[in-house]
Formats: sequence, structure tokens, C-alpha cells
Amino acid sequence: MGNFYYNLQGGLNTQLTPVLMGAESKIMYWAEGFNVEPYKNQGITRQKGNQLLLKLAGKIPPRPNKPESLAAEGSMPENTQEPPESDLSAVMPVGACVYPKGVKNFILALSDGRIFYFKDDLSTLNLIYDFERDISDYVFEYFLDGIVILPKKYTGSAIDGIYYNIYASEKVDRLNFKNSRGEVILASSVCQYAGRLWISSESTLYYSALGTYNDWSSAHDAGYISNFHSSTEKIVALKEYGGSLAIYKEFEVFLLTGNDPETFAIVKFADKGTGGQSSVLTCNNKQYFFNDCGLFSLSLAGELSQIVMSQNRAKNITELFKRLDKSRIQEVVMLALELKNQIWIFPPIAGEKEQKEVWIYDWALDSWFIRIIPYEIITATTVLDEIYTISPDDGGKIFIEDRGNTFSGKPIKFSISTPFFNFSKPTVKKIIEDFEIVCDGNSDNCFYFSVSTDYLTENRSIPDYIFTYSPDILVWEGVNGVMSETFWADENTGGIWAENLQENLKLDIFDSNKSVQLHFYGDEAGQEFTIIGFEFMTNNINALKGKMLDPALPLGGFTGDEEFYLEYVESLTEGDIRPIVIKNYVEENE
Repeated sequence: MGNFYYNLQGGLNTQLTPVLMGAESKIMYWAEGFNVEPYKNQGITRQKGNQLLLKLAGKIPPRPNKPESLAAEGSMPENTQEPPESDLSAVMPVGACVYPKGVKNFILALSDGRIFYFKDDLSTLNLIYDFERDISDYVFEYFLDGIVILPKKYTGSAIDGIYYNIYASEKVDRLNFKNSRGEVILASSVCQYAGRLWISSESTLYYSALGTYNDWSSAHDAGYISNFHSSTEKIVALKEYGGSLAIYKEFEVFLLTGNDPETFAIVKFADKGTGGQSSVLTCNNKQYFFNDCGLFSLSLAGELSQIVMSQNRAKNITELFKRLDKSRIQEVVMLALELKNQIWIFPPIAGEKEQKEVWIYDWALDSWFIRIIPYEIITATTVLDEIYTISPDDGGKIFIEDRGNTFSGKPIKFSISTPFFNFSKPTVKKIIEDFEIVCDGNSDNCFYFSVSTDYLTENRSIPDYIFTYSPDILVWEGVNGVMSETFWADENTGGIWAENLQENLKLDIFDSNKSVQLHFYGDEAGQEFTIIGFEFMTNNINALKGKMLDPALPLGGFTGDEEFYLEYVESLTEGDIRPIVIKNYVEENE
């Protein structure tokens, strides 16, 4: 028989059935999986967990009778009456952003309207401003040497944003984002472009005077653009890219070019849009945007560096989008973990109040996988190429993601199922003469393993518990949890056996089957999973039936039933059987 080679890193594929996935000869998609990811560009591994960075309980002070950091002239809110002390049990972080210029510490925005800044050892929160209003969402943007903080979701009248510059004696200024009547304008998104600050309100785009953040009225320099291209739909996001300002609406993208009011020009670019400011992300020299249909990107192409848009990068997981709560699409947050070529998407899931799921896209492999965290996520941000998540648990906690072997002490539950392998013979029964899992010798393995056969996922064998605890020894669980050196499951259930062969885990799959599907999973503390390939040695049982036993034949032959054949197979040497190999590279069939 010929050799078949697979790449194990296709990622999730919800568009193809497990049966059709098994027909692909060069890439292995995952029929199901969570908390697993590609490994060293060749295999699959359990994802890392996270580590607790900081408990916010006891570090969030009650609101003082007068906000501490507002004494500077021009920094006080219009409403200067003394606010009551906060009910800290109801105060939660709802926004976070790293300070510009690579400072590790970050801005933390609370639901009661207070803005804090972590300094030095993260031991204390330093109050920098108090909006004195309950706010459920914020927008952040870097400008010059400071950061713009713009309240986005709240009740009541419009709130002016602030500009905070830690390098200028921690100066706090108002944006002074007002109309000609002196009324604060309700803002929805913010961006810096061409030396100006740009803020949207409904379908109108405002721009500041050059080099300023609080001058919106200078004649011939500051101004606004309303209902361009007769589009009255709300502007939801602004992002600079490739020398243009990308203006996102829910179902449209516009591009603005030029450096001053006389040269500003706007063209409609695409009939696809996004849900909010946080669902647009620039990384990998591209600008990605997420909507309820998928993930798209803008990129520069050609000698003239023209901006072009990709096809849907989420085409393999469009079934997942049926679970998306489209009414909360504006809550989506996208972050880049660039060291691993990953984009983390935090989507609101229909019917689930708590955000625990992360959809991860690997742009180098063009593959998708899922992360499920065992606690609610309020918001997330990146700090020096690391992803921080914030949970309301126990008064608020901040975690560093992609760290350690637990979710801050909780087990990392994981699971992955392969397609149904039929070895190019979908209707013919085959005997799996030998099956090995190729492992990385530098990684431990501890997982449950089971097999489904004949295209029926529910036709699943009793799971076996297998783990390696040293480079030379493989152990598996026997009857009633007793460890033994040899354990054979009931052959009627399709049981397996195992032995260690250096970096290979050798397993047997009983009976003749048209196809096999492999399941690996773990739900206990300390369980790990890392594999770099599978190796099957199989033969068409029907082709051998009726033949006289002849050891001179490459695969032998037999007269009798399958039980006799299985006994005969054990007597064959490794050189007697040609393997069907599933690995991470492609090679021509011999």
C-alpha cells in the first residue's frame, strides 16, 4: 500500500463533516476541539493556562468625598458636587489599556467612572480621574505622548473624554469635544491620523486642529464631515492603516486620505463592516476586522501599496457564528499574541451571560481553535506582547494568559477529535495492523484515548487512560483504576493496548473497520497532551481473505477468520508491513 502524509494543524473545521474531512490527504482538520493548539508547526498540544497577576479586592479604594487627582486647573468635571462613597461590591473593571511607549503598567477603568493607573510593582492603584458616572464601556487611543480615554456606554447626557499624559506631570485635560453651542458631543469611536485626533458621533466624523486634542473649532483647520456618500449609518470604528484612515460602519468600510481639510478625500471601499472599535486590530502588517459573518483583513499589495481586502478568513468555522449573539456584536474584543502568530477574539455567545470563550486564529497556519476559560471575562488587553484578562471573580482578578499548566489552579480541560480516516477506501473494511502516536520526547503526556469506528462518532470505545512519566516508561490504567504493565480492554469494545517505543506510543485498534476516528481528552489536574503525528499500518482484510498462508508474501496471507489473521500479524516484523503515515509534511507516494 502507498504512504499517505498529513499535516495535523488544519485546526477546527465546522463546514465539513468528520467523514468528508477524512478524504483530504494533505491536511488534517479537527472535527472537534477546545483548549488545544498547533505545536511547533508540526503537531498538536494542550494550550497553556494562565497565572494570577493581581487581586483587585482590597486595592480599589472607596471613592473619596473629593476626587484626589482633579485639583489641577481645568481638570475638574462640570459636576463638582461631592459624590457618595461607592458600593465596592458593584464596582468592576470594564476597560483596560496599556500606557504608550512600552510601559508595562496600564490604565484600568472602573464601572463607577473612576480611572486608575498601575505604577511600578502593581501594588497600588493611582487615581487619575473620576467621571462621577456609571460607565460600562470605554474607548482608548494613543495620541502624541499620552492616551485619550473616552466613555462610550453610559446613561444620561453626553460625557466629555479626557487626555492623560504621564510624561507631563501626569497631566489630565478635557478633550473639549463640543459643538458650536458648547454642548458635549456624544462620541462613539476615536483614532489618531495625520497628526490629528478624529472622533465619530453617529454618522459624522470630526477632526481636531493639527497637533491638538482639544481644539475642534479652529477655522480652516478643525472641522467635521457628515453623511459622506449619503451614508447615514453610524460610524462604529476608526483605525489608521497604510496611510489612510479606515472608517468602519456596520456594513461598510470607507477610506479617507489627505493631510488637511483641502486634500481630505473619502472613497467607499467595501460592503462589509464591523461591530465596534475593539473588533478592529492591526497586526501582521494587516488590519483585521470582525463581524457576524467572519474575519476579514486589509493589506497592502502591489508596487503602489494599494489597500486590498481578503476573503473571509473564518470560512472553516462559519458554523460557530450561529452561536454568536449578534445583538452584542459591539462587545467583541480582538487582541494579538504576535509571538505566536495568533489573534484572540472574545465573542459574546448567545444564551450565555458570562464571557468564557475565546476564538483564536493562527494567521501563519490559517487555522482556528477554541479556548475555554473557567471564569467570566469582563475585558482584556495586551501588555508588552502578553494578553491580560480581567475577571469579576472574588472582587476582581487580573490574569496573564498563555502561562502555566493550570487556569490559576484549576485544571485545563481539553479535547480533540480527528476526522474519520478511511485510507482512500471509504467502503472497504481494513485491519489496523499497527498504530502509533508520535510524541515529542521533551513533553509529558497524560490523557484519555478512545476510538470511534465506521463513521459513527457514538460508536466509541471505552476510554483508556495513558500517560508517560519518564522518557522510557509508558503506563496505562487497568481495571478499577489499578495500574498494570499490560491491560487489554474487552475486544468487543474496540479496546487498545500500549507500550513505549522511545518517542512513540504504540496502540492497537481491534477489529476490521471501514474508518476510525481518534479522540484525545483530559479533564483532570496535571493532564497534558502533545503529539507530532500518527502512524498507521493497515491492510485491506477483504484482499487477504481466502489466500493461503504464505510468509513469502510481503503482507502474508491467511486462510481462516480474522482472529487467526490478528495472531498472524503479531508474528510479522516491522519490515513486513508498509505504513500509512500521518505526519506534518507532504511526500510523494512511493
